[in-house]
Amino acid sequence: MNKLGVVFLLMVLVLASVVPLATSADPGPAAAMPTPTPTVEGVWGDLPGLGNGQGSESRPDPEAMEDIRRDLLDLVGILEELYPCAQYYAQVTGQEPPPLPSRQLIQALTPEELNMVREAFGDDYELFKQNLKALKSLVLTPGKEPSEGQGQPSLSSFITIPTPTPVTTPPPGITHKNHKQINDAAGDLSKPEYPVMCVPGFLGWRFPHGFMLALFIVKVAGDVAGQIADTVGCEGSLGTAPTAPAGCVGTSAPGCVIWAIVKSIAVALNWVFEASTFCNEEVDGAELGAAFENIQIIHADLHDHDRGLTTRFNTMDKFLFNFRNLNLRQRIEDNIGSPEDSPIALFTLPRQVCMTTELETLQATDPYAPEVIAGCGLLELVMDIVRSAIDMNRIAGQNVHNAQEEYNTAVVHYNNGEWKLAFTRLRNAYRDAVRP
Repeated sequence: MNKLGVVFLLMVLVLASVVPLATSADPGPAAAMPTPTPTVEGVWGDLPGLGNGQGSESRPDPEAMEDIRRDLLDLVGILEELYPCAQYYAQVTGQEPPPLPSRQLIQALTPEELNMVREAFGDDYELFKQNLKALKSLVLTPGKEPSEGQGQPSLSSFITIPTPTPVTTPPPGITHKNHKQINDAAGDLSKPEYPVMCVPGFLGWRFPHGFMLALFIVKVAGDVAGQIADTVGCEGSLGTAPTAPAGCVGTSAPGCVIWAIVKSIAVALNWVFEASTFCNEEVDGAELGAAFENIQIIHADLHDHDRGLTTRFNTMDKFLFNFRNLNLRQRIEDNIGSPEDSPIALFTLPRQVCMTTELETLQATDPYAPEVIAGCGLLELVMDIVRSAIDMNRIAGQNVHNAQEEYNTAVVHYNNGEWKLAFTRLRNAYRDAVRP
């Protein structure tokens, strides 16, 4: 049986209960019988699960009904605050957003009608009320300041990697306290292009998870109430035409006031929830897009940084290599130029003589490896130092005395494998070359 049939049957039952009373009071023609007008309470109260209508023994508590009115008005206030997001969603999707629930209708509801709205929510009303209170604390709290990224951990809460204690005090450069300061100082990272018409500023750019959960529970309760309201039999659709009875277009059936309020709440909640979900997805997309661009920027920066480090390391390695050679040369010159004869084994032995066979193998392929320099003979280097000392002093016009003869004799000893004698002659040649 359709909804119109249900309403017609209810009206027949009401008429049947009234006709005998009218006949006994006035035996006149039937045309003089007054026509009863079914009330909203009577029609709604006859529906399954919706008691406390007209004729019920218990009347609704006026104070409790006023609490329900305040809940409904709070819900309208929340929807009004969130409707810019719904309008943005409608603009993007090319749809027409539904009208908001009427404050005037809610203000005009009688305690009996408020009780009917309460009964439409059934057992879900307490859960509906609790989550409505949570939404109110987020949306309607006076003086709530805008805050980006509400519900997200602050940048200062992240633990940074410890750095070595600097040698200088204070340390050179800028001391960064958190990651955000570094990004702001560099100024080269892309920021997400948030949909500014989407999320209200007092909730940040993204609707928090707790907000979405509370809104979802309220929406589900509204859906259940809307389904129960549909059993009234008010056929039509929600509209904003001034001539529409109680906001219900297409009919004037009793119960349209309740139907219009409950149905508009359910429709608006569904629309706002879909819009909020859409806005969060838009925010996610904006942040993912910015993250993708930033990854490319960071990758390019790391590549440049790696090239800079490579150049820096190569420069440092060359400096250390030259510093090591200069330090070793100075050690050798200090030894062979000293008035005290204190030969060192590595200085008196040739390169092919090493501490281990592994070093002998390495020096054949890499004679200037650090291990070879530290663990193999350096007699050839001593000869090079003495040869350079003789040549530099000659170029400078200095008397080298018998340095050249001593050097030539050292070469003969070297070719004969007489390493210690060669070292002694090299020491004599160096002293002759550098003495006044």
